[in-house]
Amino acid sequence: MENLFIKIKDGQPFEHPMTLESLLYIIPSFDPNNLPEGFAVFEDTPFVNEPEPFEINYYEYVFNGSVVVRNWKKREMTAEERAVYLQNLSEQAYADRDVNLVIAFEELALSSEEYKWHWEKHIEALNAWQLVDPLRPNIPASPYRLPDGSVSSNYVQGSAPNVIG
Repeated sequence: MENLFIKIKDGQPFEHPMTLESLLYIIPSFDPNNLPEGFAVFEDTPFVNEPEPFEINYYEYVFNGSVVVRNWKKREMTAEERAVYLQNLSEQAYADRDVNLVIAFEELALSSEEYKWHWEKHIEALNAWQLVDPLRPNIPASPYRLPDGSVSSNYVQGSAPNVIG
């Protein structure tokens, strides 16, 4: 485990932890066994909880005895943050769809006649796709080339396409 230290200012952790190597570079006389005033040992705590949609993880540096630790917390997004988050997810979903279209057109151009149908169906599905839920964009899954050069497809005539996301 890396030796970490943090500055203390007005009795509170200040800025971010520093490695012993960094401190020795800027303060050659720094002694980790005899900390100068204004420094404390820092012990990082692992991140344990993935946020749910519309939650934000954040942390505070707090004292645990004489050692400073990272205290992980969660909070709900504000209405403004939620709107920006959903907008970003929506934009990313449409960008992903557009990348899939470019790839599908390239694959269509490279495919032999017997496999073009798979790529044409995929292009149709991508063009017809509409975003319903930014959290689960359900972009139609691409056909893919098998080692023998054939194409495996999620499209069977008369069926709905498989989706990703």
